[in-house]
Amino acid sequence: MTTAPEILPFRIGRRSRALLLLFGVRPGHRQVTLAGDRVEIRFGWVDATIDVADIERWDITGPYRWYRAIGIRHTVFSQDISFCGDASGAIRLWLRAPRRVSFVRRVTEVYLGLEDPLRLGTWLAERGIPGHDLRAG
Repeated sequence: MTTAPEILPFRIGRRSRALLLLFGVRPGHRQVTLAGDRVEIRFGWVDATIDVADIERWDITGPYRWYRAIGIRHTVFSQDISFCGDASGAIRLWLRAPRRVSFVRRVTEVYLGLEDPLRLGTWLAERGIPGHDLRAG
């Protein structure tokens, strides 16, 4: 029996909405789809797919400084990529091995600023991927 894909929208801040249009982030282009054994990311013009088997663990962090959170971001000299529409926090996926995600060649951390990051964490936990909400203290 297969279940229907579940769609989790990105959280978009009121003030960041216009800025995110530069990245192509608009309705229908700002969601994560949980389908079978894959996490499919759509954030503006960027699409990425991560197999659940490639995820080692997850955690939820934040809040962040707005200038480090909004849009599609990669920190120079690190192996991360972030897709966030506000600064309130995100779920971080730790990948088992470096891989290409979008324009970044070697990624081991993927941040997703979802409206309900704990829903993705619960979905991953149901598939045997451990994680924690680090915001609670």
